[in-house]
Amino acid sequence: MTYVPLGGGIDLVTPPRQMKPGQCLYAVNYECPISGGYRRISGYAAVGPVVPGEGPLLGVVTFADQHYAIRKNGTTAKLYRLDSATWVEVGDVAEGRYEFVEVNFLATEAGRALYMVGEGKPYELKGGTLTEIADAQAGASFIAIHRNHLILGYPEGSVQHSSVGDPLDWDTSTGSAGEIGVQESLTGLVPGTGGVLHILCRDSIKTLYGSSSADFELRTTIPNSGAKPYSAQSLMQPYFIAERGITNLQATDQFGDFQPLQPGAMLEPLFAEDGWADRVVCSVISKRRAQYRVFFDDGSGVYMSPAGATTVLFPHAPVVAHSGEFDNGEEVILFG
Repeated sequence: MTYVPLGGGIDLVTPPRQMKPGQCLYAVNYECPISGGYRRISGYAAVGPVVPGEGPLLGVVTFADQHYAIRKNGTTAKLYRLDSATWVEVGDVAEGRYEFVEVNFLATEAGRALYMVGEGKPYELKGGTLTEIADAQAGASFIAIHRNHLILGYPEGSVQHSSVGDPLDWDTSTGSAGEIGVQESLTGLVPGTGGVLHILCRDSIKTLYGSSSADFELRTTIPNSGAKPYSAQSLMQPYFIAERGITNLQATDQFGDFQPLQPGAMLEPLFAEDGWADRVVCSVISKRRAQYRVFFDDGSGVYMSPAGATTVLFPHAPVVAHSGEFDNGEEVILFG
């Protein structure tokens, strides 16, 4: 009898007779632990009652040990906070799909804040108070922190940054705020190794080097392949969905540059034949399980770790998602 350890995930590229022992052609709602083998996924549970309003959720986030959700209610969208078993209204926000980033621009706990943007003006949530950042330009879909600046990404191809250390200052005439044009449609912002910011576009990947408007330099990292919106996550390295599937950017030793790799190559037929690349709706990471997770418009998804990739299928199709943690370090992943 020969012992064959199971593991390695799905392989749809290698001819079956040449596959490594333990790999599979089909695996739904199982994952590949980094310790090896296969494990049934943990599943999920509802957090609180249904959020007030109508239509799908527009954003979900965990911040300062509390869960928040955005949903249209009446003529506008509203930000809600889960208080015990009740969703409590925090304030009105523009209607749109929301992305979030947490940062502390000060040296004390009082500076801890959550920033969000959803196609209108950006907002700041600090100390329980929601504030519109009135001086920033409306219309951004993506948000990030880079070198002590708040960064906003606009689908038309504009990247705008606040003054250093002041997310409320967007005056280009007196401060260090400014704008960088990327010359094509923008699809995401994701931090990279070495303190750079990767600017994902429809047909290319660009990288922003430097620490302020005095020395910012934009370089093209991948010239002929872009990323799909809402697919970008940073898990030690940036991961995103390109035309042929899951791609990441690995730092090289040459001039601080990056090279693209395709860790999801074994799943390429799903993206090429089933059109998954154009059906991405949201993505998250699980640091605890070293996983990149991406979901599609029918509730299906891919869980990928260094040990391999498998697929999942949820009864409820996620449209927005967020990965964060409580103040004690416990990981929490929300889906809307």
